[in-house]
Amino acid sequence: VINIMARWGEGDPRWIVEERPDATNVNNWHWTEKNACGWSQDKLKELLVGLRMESDLADCHLIEMEKIEGEAVANNRKGKLIFFYEWDITLSWKGRLKGGTQASEGKIHIPNLSEENDISEVEITVTLKESSPEGEIIKDFLHNCGSEKIREKLKLYVVMLKEEFSKGMILPKKDAEENHETKDQQITNLSSGFSAKIQMNQVNKSPTNNKDSKAIDVTSLKVSQSFQCKGEDFYRAMITPEMVSAFTNGPCKLEP
Repeated sequence: VINIMARWGEGDPRWIVEERPDATNVNNWHWTEKNACGWSQDKLKELLVGLRMESDLADCHLIEMEKIEGEAVANNRKGKLIFFYEWDITLSWKGRLKGGTQASEGKIHIPNLSEENDISEVEITVTLKESSPEGEIIKDFLHNCGSEKIREKLKLYVVMLKEEFSKGMILPKKDAEENHETKDQQITNLSSGFSAKIQMNQVNKSPTNNKDSKAIDVTSLKVSQSFQCKGEDFYRAMITPEMVSAFTNGPCKLEP
């Protein structure tokens, strides 16, 4: 019954029941959203924890992600992808000077990883757990050199976020050429409402001996109508004033 109702009116320009790849969101018009929070937390942890920052001066690495708070979502509106993300991250680090014997520890705070800020504008604050001459040197090293390596990983996260959550967000539109007809086909096979096909065939002209008569171009017109319903349903539709009015889109009066 549902299938019959869905196909009622097929062929009419207003008939909108059709199979198309973007049927769940035609032309990607409506707002759709994907939650990227869990994926982002795992990806940021994967990119940052264990990151090694080394030079001739010092050797440091990030040992733990102590805190990550925020959210990330991917949105589609009118065929445009919009990404929102905002993260507050705290990492712990450990390192030592090259040739040194004393290890130093501390924290790195990233409070504003957001789509509102360029990666170069993201704040990276380095703190030291216990102050010492060697620790201060390592802290400066992380602030000047280590921050750039961390920004590279944050930039990679943004790229991967957009790649991962762009998949399936924008549905392919219906191919405009899928049901393309040539100009001749459009003329000889016109579509009308409710699957009516108006077939126009050129009639051969009969020869005439009357030189004064002018040839007149004529055509034969055949109209066929198909209804996707049972016979009794069609009969009821033709004798019920309300249903006839719905079919003709106008008032009607049935003669007995």
